[in-house]
Amino acid sequence: ENSSSNKTQISSYTIRVYFHICRNDNGSNAAATLEQVKSEFNELIADFAPMNICFVSMGNHFIDNTTLNNNPTANFVSAFTLSGCLNIFYHYNMPGVGGSAWAIPNTFCSIDRSNIGAAHTTSHEVGHCLGLLHTFEPVNGFEKINGTNSSTAGDQITDTPADPYVYNGQG
Repeated sequence: ENSSSNKTQISSYTIRVYFHICRNDNGSNAAATLEQVKSEFNELIADFAPMNICFVSMGNHFIDNTTLNNNPTANFVSAFTLSGCLNIFYHYNMPGVGGSAWAIPNTFCSIDRSNIGAAHTTSHEVGHCLGLLHTFEPVNGFEKINGTNSSTAGDQITDTPADPYVYNGQG
């Protein structure tokens, strides 16, 4: 039987992204090249395609600001966002981190140049912007290794396994 109640509809989501490449005040120390940004964008598309999430690049530009390039903060980064887009910033130096979504969810994230092309960092931070938590997130309680509380603890998603290296704060 193939009634309308048995049909499955696949929905696609389209997200507009804008890329910000930070440099020092004098234009030196660019955090990324245009080729690297294109590669990061292609990886983002591939990583989210299985979830029917599509990305459209609305462009990119360079921001010449030494502080933003080498010591970004959420408040400072937010001042440079373009409305209606998910904003991805590349910084020459983000002390202590390889990337940050600054908040979950959010409309902007930042990537340290050392993490360009490494471990899908841009996709990871975009996932946080879309509201995804880490599997080991403790704010809702630690997820049990057997997954019996996976819908209410950790990342609150039952299709991802618990992090085997963190359980009740223990390795």
